[in-house]
Amino acid sequence: MKKIFVIILLLSVLVLTSCSPSDGDRIIFSKTDENYGDTGGLNLPIDINDTQVEIMAVTDVDELADSLVIKELAKRTGLNINLLSISPSVVNRQIQLYLSTNELPDILCSGIDLSEINRLGKSGIFVPVNKYLNELPNFRKKIIENSDFNNIMDEYTSGDGNLYFFPRIEYQKEITHSFLMRKDIFDKNSLELWENKEEFYTTLKKLKELYPGSSPYVSQSGEKIFDNWAPSFGFEFPGMYYENSTGKWMYSAIHPGFEEMLKFIKRLYDEELIDRNFLNASSYIWDWKIIGENGFVTFGEILSVNKTSDEYRLFLAPDVSGEYKVYKNSLTGIGPVVTNNKNSLLSLKLLDYLLSPSGVELTTLGTVNVTYEYRETGGVDYINFSKNKALSIKELEEKFGLFIPGLYLSVDKKSPLLSYEGEELSAVVFLNKNDYVKEKKKNKILTDTVRERANQIITALDTKAYQFAIDYISGVGDTDYHKWLSEIKKQGADELYEIYNN
Repeated sequence: MKKIFVIILLLSVLVLTSCSPSDGDRIIFSKTDENYGDTGGLNLPIDINDTQVEIMAVTDVDELADSLVIKELAKRTGLNINLLSISPSVVNRQIQLYLSTNELPDILCSGIDLSEINRLGKSGIFVPVNKYLNELPNFRKKIIENSDFNNIMDEYTSGDGNLYFFPRIEYQKEITHSFLMRKDIFDKNSLELWENKEEFYTTLKKLKELYPGSSPYVSQSGEKIFDNWAPSFGFEFPGMYYENSTGKWMYSAIHPGFEEMLKFIKRLYDEELIDRNFLNASSYIWDWKIIGENGFVTFGEILSVNKTSDEYRLFLAPDVSGEYKVYKNSLTGIGPVVTNNKNSLLSLKLLDYLLSPSGVELTTLGTVNVTYEYRETGGVDYINFSKNKALSIKELEEKFGLFIPGLYLSVDKKSPLLSYEGEELSAVVFLNKNDYVKEKKKNKILTDTVRERANQIITALDTKAYQFAIDYISGVGDTDYHKWLSEIKKQGADELYEIYNN
């Protein structure tokens, strides 16, 4: 009897020992805030049951689920993270499929505009982030209690007073984009920079004569080309635009400059001075065209001026109107939404971690001595990336899973991607010194109900404006501008005028 008792006791000890976590497991499945830096008061792991959380990211990079960053994120949070890469070209259709089958991923990182986010949120499909302040210490501290960013609640909440997405803050440089040109090609052919729209046209015409197989202006912005070009024609696009001369708000697509811009782009399109496939050009196609003898003027990241070689050299250029003019980026933006399901709280906590100093470091720097290292002279460098070449966010995403679009909510201030260096620094100094850096007027603060109505109209009209612009340039469908203008006034542009100016 005594022997049996001893055997049972030994078996019990063995079972308990085999079920105890190893030292490595304890690091993962216990409160380990200190091991991963400042988590902002959020306890890790978030989960101890290996719960699968499905995240949709809008990116052309495949197999990110196996990247270093996603694996590390899963380790730290205890979640089984299934990352789905959805191409930007099909994201709208994919989201509609999700909605029609009621099978949305737990987190959607992008692809839905604010009006639709609020509509779906009020219908119960997305979770109101502001209802979980006690569980989200980083959201509370960085957004609600931070005077620099708590205006997000005024600008983006739905008519019911709820915020249905996780905000992004300080996620990009203030100055990032400008018109650029191939300085080596201009120097080689003794071409002068244009000083007005007609000279811009003439310059592209000369380039086409010199390089008949080229598309002198190349774009990688898709339909956002209209956003980029609008300031050259005296307005900002899309949405509501503040007219300084009148002190009034107006809907951007009824500004006279909109028609002028469309006529100008169509002229270039018809004469093949702009890439005829400009609406669908990917960054890879853009790279191929701009570094060869296939395209010479573009709108792109000022960072590209560092991308020089013996064969080509990009440099700052004036805009279409002949002026140097760049706009500051907003330091706040719309981030991921969380589906209202059994994983909602886990998903919210995951995003709250990504807003913490620890999470920001992971998603934009990675882990020290694995994806980045400290310089002896100060600052940091990404490992296996040339220090003499401009950094590419896309390459960092492909190699490590850093900067996954929509999933990083801020950028670590140590990242070299927040600093200006080399030719890029010279370009930014030049723009600032000559007062070429402009700031777009912030949107007007409206009451919740009125703002929701305004956002509904703006979203609908913007969709129509983009489509009309595409049809007008390509010569497809009904392209009677004055008829279209009359219709959008009736469909909400006049109502917006009243909302914003009264």
